[in-house]
Amino acid sequence: MKSLNFQTGKVAIKIMNLLKKKFALLLAVILCLSLAACGSNAPETLGNIVLDDSIDESLEDTYDEYLGYWYIADNDNSYICVFENDRIYFYELYDAKNDLISSGRLQYVKGYSCMYAYSEQDGIAHKCRIDRKLFGSEDDYTLYIDSFGTFSRMNNYFEIIGDDWRTWGIIRDGGTITIDGEDFYLLVCVHKADATFYYDSEDQVLFNSVEYPITFGDNVWEIFRGIDFSDLNGDGNGDVTMKFDDGGTEIKIVWFWDSESEQFVYQPDNSNIPA
Repeated sequence: MKSLNFQTGKVAIKIMNLLKKKFALLLAVILCLSLAACGSNAPETLGNIVLDDSIDESLEDTYDEYLGYWYIADNDNSYICVFENDRIYFYELYDAKNDLISSGRLQYVKGYSCMYAYSEQDGIAHKCRIDRKLFGSEDDYTLYIDSFGTFSRMNNYFEIIGDDWRTWGIIRDGGTITIDGEDFYLLVCVHKADATFYYDSEDQVLFNSVEYPITFGDNVWEIFRGIDFSDLNGDGNGDVTMKFDDGGTEIKIVWFWDSESEQFVYQPDNSNIPA
């Protein structure tokens, strides 16, 4: 009899542990859903939003749910692309003609427990919400953004986007550079304090980078006007010229390739940075 009670007790303990695990999983699901939803008092728009330089690590999963291509529900071929760069999440909204309508950043506002899409064009943050089935797949998700509309996730997004970094939407330009007699086609990513150059390959492999002598604001993508890898000093190696237009003020920054250090070196005499 004692043995039977002992075995019954062991079974009861196993059941209790299983229930605890199930309950913990349910809490995790509820927490995830609550982060994706907005607080009841969250306004549709915010005009004085504060943008973070990098997101809180605890919110990465919340931001990641928005990643990808979303097509507007009425099938007019308008779409929105959400992507991440340097732990900052951006969006770009395009119309049926593939013209950019709006762009900016995603920002989770803890005071309202809500995600917002801050538009650089109108300076207003628009409330975002993802609606989905509790146990559905990513394809069951619906994205709502105030004033923008309702979007459905593109089917098989994670299979299409996940492997090749060139499809993530973070490349701003590209060009061919010659170094030591060899040509390389480079893909350019533009940031606030620097620009990074990657090989044109499925894997994101760094070729080199340049640091700006100044720091740009969050609108660096908007003011960037292009890059040129032509040889400027006649040494046979490509150099870097980047141009920006900040509110009508033209900015040109030049770097020469240094074969000894194998780095691009800033050239103030060849650059044009208004005081």
